[in-house]
Amino acid sequence: MIWDAAEDRLFRLYPYLLLAITDGPGMTYLNGLVGHSGAYGCRLYCPTKGCHKPNAGIYYPALSLPLDYAVVGCDHADINVHHIPPTSTDKYSQNLVHVMQSPNETRYKTRCKETGISKPSLFSGLPANRRLPIPGCFTADLMHLVSLNLTELLIDLWHGTLDCNSGDS
Repeated sequence: MIWDAAEDRLFRLYPYLLLAITDGPGMTYLNGLVGHSGAYGCRLYCPTKGCHKPNAGIYYPALSLPLDYAVVGCDHADINVHHIPPTSTDKYSQNLVHVMQSPNETRYKTRCKETGISKPSLFSGLPANRRLPIPGCFTADLMHLVSLNLTELLIDLWHGTLDCNSGDS
């Protein structure tokens, strides 16, 4: 309820959540997803699984697999950037229920990895008619990608100073 002193009246206002915007680490608190280093780490909840080095738990997004890459569970075919599967609100809802119904901590962790969801979104409590569907109300973090990460990566690559494993050419 809001008091309008100019009109000497009380009225009810229904705010509408259009977009939720924050940086990458902050977004995990809003959207309830596992974050950028998870198997399904896309903050837009796209269904493309990331890749990881053997015996490493941190994933990274890759549409084109590295040469001679054969890690079980991460060895999907190359994905054309113009044909990335869209986000599905229904699939998100199904996966959220699946995670929330985990019978124990072990199954919970497994289901988080399988779905990319760790908890309900902070905005799940808002009425569905007062917000865009989850996860569609979350935005990409292009600022960090373009201005920080991509720039640093390309400069290191061009100067031959990119950190990599020994033996990696």
